[in-house]
Amino acid sequence: MLQMQRRENTLRFRGLPENAEEIIEQKFPKELAAWLELEESEVIPKIEKAFRVKSSVAKVNNWPAVSFNSMDFRNKVLQTSNKMKLNIEGNNIIIHKIIPN
Repeated sequence: MLQMQRRENTLRFRGLPENAEEIIEQKFPKELAAWLELEESEVIPKIEKAFRVKSSVAKVNNWPAVSFNSMDFRNKVLQTSNKMKLNIEGNNIIIHKIIPN
């Protein structure tokens, strides 16, 4: 049940550029805060974990995933993605929700 709840709060971000020395947990909140027009200090506590997905397809395509603390913030990100596109370093980022089995 805990894994299912954690997956419900997780979004996959497709197309995020990867750098050799990046720390995704530090890079992502800055970009997300600017996109949502919030302060970075408001976004950081809402992100539980940010990581690159380890599946073979995800590794090839450099898809990161972000797990949020609350469904409300996750839903806000999804609703905002429907209204305007997230653009990081010139790449359009596609946001997917992970649906538990």
